[in-house]
Amino acid sequence: MDSRQLIYFLRVCEYSNITQAAQSLYISPQALSKAIARLEDEFRMPLFLRTVHGLVLTEAGKLLQKELGDSIKVVYTRDDDTFIPLTKRAEIANNANADLFISVHVNSIDNRTRGREKVHGASVYTVGLHKSDANLAVAMRENAVIELENDFTETYQGFDPNSSESYIIFELTQNRHMEKSVEFATLVQNGLVKNAGRADKGVRQAGFLVLWATRMPSVLIELDFICNPEAERFLGSDAGRQKCANAIARAVIDYRAKHPANSMNNKK
Repeated sequence: MDSRQLIYFLRVCEYSNITQAAQSLYISPQALSKAIARLEDEFRMPLFLRTVHGLVLTEAGKLLQKELGDSIKVVYTRDDDTFIPLTKRAEIANNANADLFISVHVNSIDNRTRGREKVHGASVYTVGLHKSDANLAVAMRENAVIELENDFTETYQGFDPNSSESYIIFELTQNRHMEKSVEFATLVQNGLVKNAGRADKGVRQAGFLVLWATRMPSVLIELDFICNPEAERFLGSDAGRQKCANAIARAVIDYRAKHPANSMNNKK
């Protein structure tokens, strides 16, 4: 894989860490780290800012600052390839007394799944008990990043991201921000469908640890499936990412108009 192919791969894929990306490329994490360092030096910026989620979040933040000026503060949980533990991401939002927490991802399904290149569509999740095996699978995949953290078993009090039994905590916990989370998720979903042209896979609930630990309305956005060649091309294009960023920014603006705050802090 040459530099051009690698940078494209990293732009259209959402990986939480070098290990996962290296496994998909069938190379060692050390080799990928060296390649990334070389490319970062070439492009003079962290590759995080060239991935789909990094580009979409950055652009959405710029749109919000342009539209709302000093009346809104956009804070990112990271601006480079540094892995941030899920608890830390929520902690950043909580400490900033944020009004919204927005986590953006790109979806996919297992390589062994038949017809994976045909699945497509956007979905926006709020925290809650999964109502389907598909929702549980998405939550398990996203939560699995805690296994990269030191002492994750102690940190998350024995929570096993790969065991369906662990997800009972999301049924026992009442999220007092659920109503507003669903309201904002609906705004985002409508924008991704109507303005970004994504197929509608709906607003859903699942047990995402990163949302569960926040103390404000929170959503996790799955822009589309990169295992679908057409969706991959869309997300890999400037125009496609711009449409997604516009949908997210407009949802924040519309939500804020209905729920004004003295200082609107959007955590991403």
